[in-house]
Amino acid sequence: MFLYCSPEKLDRKKDGNNSGRSSREKSVSQICREHGISQAQYYKWRDKFLEGVKEGLENGKKSRVQQLEEKIEELEKVIGKQTIVIETLKKL
Repeated sequence: MFLYCSPEKLDRKKDGNNSGRSSREKSVSQICREHGISQAQYYKWRDKFLEGVKEGLENGKKSRVQQLEEKIEELEKVIGKQTIVIETLKKL
């Protein structure tokens, strides 16, 4: 049994990502034989990889939303200060 680090797992995943493969591309079973891993292990790595991608995309969206919320809060403060200045000037 071989143990691979994450970059090697990614390489194995890339090798097997052949949904519409041509005659020159390898099947999952061929790739697994070449690297000495079982197909079950390959699919576990694939699922973990896809899970990580999904989480990364979700976290990216959250941080963008958070950035926008912070910007809105900042602009609301500016508007509040300007409103106070305008009201003060009207009283003069």
